[in-house]
Amino acid sequence: YLMIRRLGSVTTLKYTPDSSTLISGGEEGNVKLWDPVSGACVKAFTDQGHKSKLILPGFFTEIKMVEKVYSLAIDSRGNSLISVGGDNTIRVFDIRRMRNVRVIENAHADSRIHNVTFPK
Repeated sequence: YLMIRRLGSVTTLKYTPDSSTLISGGEEGNVKLWDPVSGACVKAFTDQGHKSKLILPGFFTEIKMVEKVYSLAIDSRGNSLISVGGDNTIRVFDIRRMRNVRVIENAHADSRIHNVTFPK
């Protein structure tokens, strides 16, 4: 079996279609790519994770709130990944290039999206 080490709980897991990569989303708002054979973290999208900012009136500091990842979806070729988080964003990642390519802000501000999928 594979042991994944994360801060906080894992909220969603998906394999790429060829099973070469396991992708996790967690309570700390980050999306991570794992090698399922070695258990090593291949890439952590920590700087582009699901986080929201809270600015308190009268204070000069902003507090970054961590919002969990609700759902992950991978396209049928294993090239693109979509994550939906509690910060009301949908994030699109290029798995092959290992980078975040798009952030859709306030995507579900009126109601929470808890599941996302690619069409077949």
